[in-house]
Amino acid sequence: MPELPYAPEALAPKMSKETFDYHYGKHLQTYVNNLNNLIAGTPYEEMPLDEIVRKADGGIFNNAAQAWNHTFFFRMLTPAQQPMPAKLAAKLTEAFGSVEAFKEQFTKAAVGLFGSGWAWLAMDKAGKLSIVAKPNAGNPMTDGLRPVMTVDVWEHAYYIDYRNRRPDFLAAFWELIDWQKVADRCIPKRYKCTACDYDYDPAKGILVPNGDAEAFRSILRSYGPRVERLVSAHVLPHEVPEVAQETFVRAYRSLRSYQGQGSFERWLATIALRCCYERLRERYRPEAPFSSLARGEEDEPEGLTDQASFRLYEEENERRDLREELESALQSLEPRDRMLLTLTFLEGYSIAETAAMMDMTPINVRVRVHRSKAKLREALDPPLECLGRQS
Repeated sequence: MPELPYAPEALAPKMSKETFDYHYGKHLQTYVNNLNNLIAGTPYEEMPLDEIVRKADGGIFNNAAQAWNHTFFFRMLTPAQQPMPAKLAAKLTEAFGSVEAFKEQFTKAAVGLFGSGWAWLAMDKAGKLSIVAKPNAGNPMTDGLRPVMTVDVWEHAYYIDYRNRRPDFLAAFWELIDWQKVADRCIPKRYKCTACDYDYDPAKGILVPNGDAEAFRSILRSYGPRVERLVSAHVLPHEVPEVAQETFVRAYRSLRSYQGQGSFERWLATIALRCCYERLRERYRPEAPFSSLARGEEDEPEGLTDQASFRLYEEENERRDLREELESALQSLEPRDRMLLTLTFLEGYSIAETAAMMDMTPINVRVRVHRSKAKLREALDPPLECLGRQS
């Protein structure tokens, strides 16, 4: 369950502890439990929650979206409301005519939503704000919008305190909003990039000391070879430039999410691995990450003029056959498991580092690596016996 910055009784009397205990402690908990049960053993098990919301449908979507929506809703509330930041007021006025007009339109959308659902303040990629009413578990992320603010108008959100008086609940809701969090979601901040001597200005979409995009080119120069080396361990050789480029494009667009905590290189590597994983899931190509082990070799050598050279040729063929068997065995693993083996054995990352990069728990990484090694040993036993290995 997500941790909250206030106690269950802190929002009373506008939201009573009884409502909070049911809403947060039972309803949200049920969505979380249902989701964990539904995604067990599926590709969704390793995805971040927002990615599940964007990609899933049916029961998985409903429970994932409700878990995400409720977490977002509870975290934007506060028992000690502060005045709305001037920049947020100006942005709302630009979009809706005035702050009061925004509140009226938002309240109308929330009260007028038939049945259960959510009213959202959302922002598109151009920074334009809009009010979106979504039935049931709806979330604006499925429309390519960024959630900024929301209110839950399912009856369980207010029935204990307000019975069926949804407008009264909305009136109380306006006094619980943490306006600073709303502002942070729709007014980008300029911050220092610890990977270089430049600032990233999301409003302009560039790295700047003086509005100069040379900063990002310096990151490309510094980290380009390392990203290409990491990517080359997971995708086909001709795909490396494209996947590496996609990594830097995503990093550029996501710089606001990197606030200097932890290693910049690890943050970048995490993006690269996700790009690789998506490519592998799309293709399921049997040649994928380890095909480089067998490339660049000729079928027939030149100048085999004596018995020693012929023995060398036969030994090389045997090594190539073994590499091909290893390669084939690796392709039997799921893409994520192949990536885990690559990171822990070929790249030398620790279990903890691999877990952080793959957004998994260390225990999960350790278990999956152990199982993958067992599968490889089983798959490799026949070819090893053919080579004369004694068991």
